[in-house]
Amino acid sequence: MNPLATAEFLISHKLNDDAKIVLDIMKKYCNTVAQMDAIGKLYADIREFNDCLELAIRIHDTVSHPKEKWDARVNIIRACLNTNKPLEALKYININEKIDPNDHPNRMDKAMACFLLNRKTEGEALLRSILTEPRTDDIDARVRFNLGTYELANGDFKPGLRKVLLDGRKLNIWHKYSLPVEQQWEGVLQPGKTILMCAEGGMGDEIISIRFQKQFRDADMKPIWYTDRKDLASIFRRCGFDVITSLSDYNPEWLWCYSMPSPSYLELDEDQLWYGPYLKPIKKAKKLNGSLKIGLKCMGNPKYDQDLHRTIPVHQVLDCFHSEATIYSFHVDEDIQSDKVISLRNDINSWDDTLDFLDQMDLVVSSCTSLAHAASAMGKKTIVMVPILNYYTWARPGRHSKWYSQNTTILRQTEYDNWNSPVEELRLCIDELHHS
Repeated sequence: MNPLATAEFLISHKLNDDAKIVLDIMKKYCNTVAQMDAIGKLYADIREFNDCLELAIRIHDTVSHPKEKWDARVNIIRACLNTNKPLEALKYININEKIDPNDHPNRMDKAMACFLLNRKTEGEALLRSILTEPRTDDIDARVRFNLGTYELANGDFKPGLRKVLLDGRKLNIWHKYSLPVEQQWEGVLQPGKTILMCAEGGMGDEIISIRFQKQFRDADMKPIWYTDRKDLASIFRRCGFDVITSLSDYNPEWLWCYSMPSPSYLELDEDQLWYGPYLKPIKKAKKLNGSLKIGLKCMGNPKYDQDLHRTIPVHQVLDCFHSEATIYSFHVDEDIQSDKVISLRNDINSWDDTLDFLDQMDLVVSSCTSLAHAASAMGKKTIVMVPILNYYTWARPGRHSKWYSQNTTILRQTEYDNWNSPVEELRLCIDELHHS
């Protein structure tokens, strides 16, 4: 069997770890640009961007034609941005800029590199300059999507959110559904109508958006949530939300919408986002020991595109905690190797377990992961450490987010590849908790 076809087959069946084994073997022996390019594309499909970068550099060193050199530099740039190496990306961006200063994708890559380096004024100016020029529909959507984060940060909530969630929808970032187009709902309230809210993002996105069933009910509509994550579905049902887990239950007479843009469709303002805790535990997990229990998660799913941006050095965080505290690790993908931490990895088998253990914490400290959203949605005292490449819920400056209560404190990274400042803020927060 063709090994490339084998890797493609494994990826199509979501067996990414097995696909990586095949690709790693192929990478050792590939020697043509076509082979390296094909393998690199599959690495990108499974979010193995360090391997993409390695192959892109090999291709760049192999080819000589100007167009091939340009394409190789673009692949290097994108891999560098995904592996949180904006300074390295800028080296190649600047080369391409000298060749074609008007190339829109290269200018957008430069804006992203500037964002990652916290040179956000420069990045915003680059994006806005593109909007003054003739451009393709795809470029227009990408620029507006990226500008949404800037507008949210500037306090322009409604237009910023629409750019992030509606222009982002045009980019196929999130899952797409093949439901009747004529039944798709995009903002005109229809009292008495049933509407299916389709989950299209990650687990954190579902936790963020399920709350908006309340606003639909307040408008006399009948919202039903669709997710294929059955453990989340059971929690949502327990917390009073209507949920289905199979699209075979969809009634063709129902309206339907993508869930994440719900606040934009409903024309909600910032002060209408939070109405109190909306997730609760089932309280069946074992009882944990400790007079001051702190839950910890310093990274998320390593296969997530932006995980390297949000990963915090564990040793720096652990140094902030007092000896009286009992630290529980909520890492389920990769455990924390430290005798200061008690791992819950073998005890967490579902989101019910996660919420039960979160409920027992006196404080939850997390990078920008679904755990931070779950704890915040429960109203738990939570500290979320946000990278420069912040998610839209954390975009507006300040110590708190309108998406959650004052119990959620935001500590922000301010310098590329350096967590010293938010870690020092965390130390002060822990000291304050210790003395309260």
